[in-house]
Amino acid sequence: AASTPAPDPAQRYRWELGEKRTYALFQERTIHFRQNPTAAEKRDTDGPTQDSFRVSVRGSWNLTVVHVDAFGVLAEVAITDPTIELGADREQAARLAKALLAPFFLRMEPTGKLVSVRVPKTLGSFERGFIKALAATLQYVRGSCAAWTSDEFDATGEYRASYTLSGDRRICEKKRLR
Repeated sequence: AASTPAPDPAQRYRWELGEKRTYALFQERTIHFRQNPTAAEKRDTDGPTQDSFRVSVRGSWNLTVVHVDAFGVLAEVAITDPTIELGADREQAARLAKALLAPFFLRMEPTGKLVSVRVPKTLGSFERGFIKALAATLQYVRGSCAAWTSDEFDATGEYRASYTLSGDRRICEKKRLR
């Protein structure tokens, strides 16, 4: 029986200079608020809330690889046709949608793990923070099998993520574990 040699790790996560990738972007979160919850209410995540705030982002995430070396990849991201919902604040949503039109840069490890995000200095602190949080949430760290975990960072700190590929390998589900 012949054996197949293991793939070269450098080839497994290959990025090509000038490579372009486009993804449909859709992210939605609902933040629920309670006033002075009791200890029991804090544990009951399905209990009634007093207020909620919906945040959603839609558009196209266009990534272009602009630099590749042994340590990682630098990619430019442009979001086209952004649609933002920030609760009832239409004015802030419009400002944020306009800010998302400005290209920004991601530095990643070869696996896709996010190392840093560079955004234009001309953007306000809210817009910069939103873009950084969005990039951190959307990072996709590649694995070598059908299910894997990765230690990652986002705006809330370090967490462990779980990735699971579908049987046809077209869809990958990502979950925060802790």
